[in-house]
Amino acid sequence: WLANLREALPGARALSEKWLGLSAKRALPRFRSDTFWRTRDEAQFATREQALAAGPAKAAVLFVDTFNGHFEAEHAHAAARVLKAAGYAVHTVTKGGGHVCCGRTYLSAGMVDQARAKAAELVDALLPFAQAGIAIVGLEPSCLLTLRDEALALGLGERAEVVSKQALLFEEF
Repeated sequence: WLANLREALPGARALSEKWLGLSAKRALPRFRSDTFWRTRDEAQFATREQALAAGPAKAAVLFVDTFNGHFEAEHAHAAARVLKAAGYAVHTVTKGGGHVCCGRTYLSAGMVDQARAKAAELVDALLPFAQAGIAIVGLEPSCLLTLRDEALALGLGERAEVVSKQALLFEEF
């Protein structure tokens, strides 16, 4: 709620530009408490074991990125509903009840070691599904393409190659 005050209080945008370098001309995304991770109905999603048992013809992993998971949860929920309606057992990878990040933000800020660590964590979480031939379906192009391109460039090796071959944008899937 504190970060959301920037958009509501007169003069807060100008102060944030002066103190933090955030342009007063741009609105920040609204931080929400109803994130995908807090509002998803666990019964609608397949467990890791169920997805792996369903196999590539009947399962898909929905890669819920930071932006869609935290700021546009309705997009992730809609994608899950579409995949489920198409007959797929839908699984999402999690860490501590939340999402597993691709590290793209770290990479764009030049923090290569942190980006590599985050990308490796995501690749490791997705690897069993990719090895089973299960599609990894992403909503945010920059995050999904991080799995296809940057994870390889970061030197994550064969495991990143396996995951990259199963990574598809929602539209491609």
